Amino acid sequence: MYQPWTLSQLADQTLVILGLGREGWSSYHFLRTHLPKVHFLLVDDLPLAKIDQKWSKIIESDLLVSFSTTQSLQKLPDNTIIIKTPGLPPSHPLLQKTDQPITSNTQLFFDFLNTDATALESKNCTTIGVTGTKGKSTTSSLIALVLEKAGFSVFLGGNIGVPPLDLITNFKKTTQSTYIVLEISAHQLADLKTSPNLAVVQNIVPEHLDYYPTFEAYLAAKSQITRWQTVEDFVIYNPDLTTARLLAKLSPGHQLPFQVKTFNDWLLYQDEPIIKLSAIPLVGDHNLQNVLPAIAIAKHLAVPTLEIAAAIQSYTPLEHRLEFVTEVDGVRYYNDSLSTLPEATMAAVQAFSQPVILLAGGHERHQDFTELAALIVTKSVKAVFLFATTGDRLSIEIKKYQATHSKLALPQLIDVTTMAKAVTQAAQLAQTGDVVLLSPASPSFGEFKDYKDRGNQFKTAVKLLRHPTKY
Repeated sequence: MYQPWTLSQLADQTLVILGLGREGWSSYHFLRTHLPKVHFLLVDDLPLAKIDQKWSKIIESDLLVSFSTTQSLQKLPDNTIIIKTPGLPPSHPLLQKTDQPITSNTQLFFDFLNTDATALESKNCTTIGVTGTKGKSTTSSLIALVLEKAGFSVFLGGNIGVPPLDLITNFKKTTQSTYIVLEISAHQLADLKTSPNLAVVQNIVPEHLDYYPTFEAYLAAKSQITRWQTVEDFVIYNPDLTTARLLAKLSPGHQLPFQVKTFNDWLLYQDEPIIKLSAIPLVGDHNLQNVLPAIAIAKHLAVPTLEIAAAIQSYTPLEHRLEFVTEVDGVRYYNDSLSTLPEATMAAVQAFSQPVILLAGGHERHQDFTELAALIVTKSVKAVFLFATTGDRLSIEIKKYQATHSKLALPQLIDVTTMAKAVTQAAQLAQTGDVVLLSPASPSFGEFKDYKDRGNQFKTAVKLLRHPTKY
């Protein structure tokens, strides 16, 4: 049985921060605050000169800190605990050759939650974890908003932006019920030995197959969100989704199933009308799947229906997730840069009844574009602007499908290398009433730093259509 770490136990260890990114920074500062005399070894695959210079300042100012690259590290000190970043796979050389205990920012968060490190009594603190392949951020932020509007004390973090340990520093003693909503990625879940009190499981489809050897391994990582729950915990899921149903079965806790049901422009929960579809500020039927967990949890906590509906209606959609940018000459532009999976792009394309011009393609992760290609042809997408590298494969699949369905038109397929040219050419093709949609179905690495950079370049290029000299 897993034994949580305590701060007093960590005080006798050398703490190795493996991976000097956002979570590594959070882990160092939290632990240094609570353990002023402990020794740290900072380790990264990159040399210090290529890492954010804030780490150099730590090494210079903190006499109990040393640094090593992974390659130059010969041997870990005795009595060491490794706190690894979630981006490092189990095959990482240092993890392969050590028998020292390994933990993470997220696991330490759960470990410390019931200790005096939180300055909270555990009976007043409930954790809500959200996972799935896509929709995690929207689901998490909606849950947090609905509970906050209902008057609860709420903290939101995890993969959505704030490392879990950073949240603890904001806790204060309170008699009020406090809810901690965490978006949790597969990487953060993989080694967890603790599950949240309320686990929300959204749809899980193949992703990160350059990190996990098989989809089954990816699914196993996700399963930690329910595997360690207790009989007092709850799992919220849609039983119509096979993978969500499988993970829900692992939980010994109570089940709060939901299904996407509508009637006469109303979204229903357990046959009760909750909110008008036209009042939900999210594009696409697939987003109803992201709204329902917030409704299920709020109903579980006896929040009145009118308050739930008002909170959802006040929601501001997240950036880079079917984000409406602007309308130019009757053409609407949407930034869906975070859609890095074919399934996500399919949902985005299906969200519109208007003619669509699609910008797609990016980094290769060996995903299957067969169904996306079929949708592009059957839905009569007007044109597809294709970025390397996956743009080539998507183009082949589109042509292959159209060749066997000759009554359907082949969309224009245009290779592009820059976002500026893609947007300019898309605008030239578009007519009043069309939608130009950036929804790449692929990760962003290569032409762009990340999905944010890709989305921001799209938005800048779109705004240049209206104000050519402003940006």
